[in-house]
Parts: sequence; structure tokens; C-alpha cells
Amino acid sequence: MTERIVKYLPTPDRAQTETREAPLWVFLFDLPYFNAINCGVLPPLQHLNTFLKSGSTAEASWEPFEISVKEYEALVPQLLQPDRVYLERFTQQTWQVFQLDPSLDQYTDYAQWQQKVREKHQQSWGLQMAMLQHEMVMSAHKKS
Repeated sequence: MTERIVKYLPTPDRAQTETREAPLWVFLFDLPYFNAINCGVLPPLQHLNTFLKSGSTAEASWEPFEISVKEYEALVPQLLQPDRVYLERFTQQTWQVFQLDPSLDQYTDYAQWQQKVREKHQQSWGLQMAMLQHEMVMSAHKKS
């Protein structure tokens, strides 16, 4: 199976405004709002496709599309255990982490799924992001 390449245009308020092309998994890393709104939880296929069919976020726009079950199955390990060296070639958003939560797959409405994700994961996600921010600040201080 050929890896899907996504062509997308970051919104003007982002640092780069030229069209980018990247593998699907890299594209999702390059949209931190997508990860944050889902508290780091990767949506099940039906909800990911709802997002991909939207064609835009506050961060970028793209030609709407859907992925197949096989593409999703190939995508999951790329997001859960990304090649961060490769990822750095495309985005500065290498700090992001994704996880799965199959216990929420029962929610067939995307908005309801997101609400349940936030109810369950928002506090731990916030703590994880605060710890990550602390690590990044400490790392920057060590370099200076």
C-alpha cells in the first residue's frame, strides 16, 4: 500500500504559509489543535474521517478526503510510535503524543466522542502538557 501524502496550506498566522506536502501521519502531527482538542487521543476511523472530510481547521486547509481501514491500521503505529527524526524534517510539533482509548469507540457521534474524551482525559492531558512544557524550558536553560 502506498503511503498517503497530504497537500495542505497552513493558515496565514502560522510561520510558513506555503503549501506543504507530507505523509498523513506527519500532517496530523503538524496540527497541534487536532491533537489538543482530542486530549491526545487518536479518534477511531469513523471520527478521523469526519475530521479529514472537513478540509480545514484553524491551522490549515486541505482537499477533503477519507482513509480506508487498511490506511488507518497503518497510521496508528506511526502516530503511537513515530519516527521523530523523520518527523523533524516536516514540523516543529514533534513533542506531541497520541494514544488510543477503545473504551470510547462506542460513541458514534464525533462531537459526543470528543466530549467524552475531554471528560475522561482532559485533566491528565493538561498535566502531561505542563510537564512537557517544564521539560522544554529546562532543556532550553541547559543549552544557554
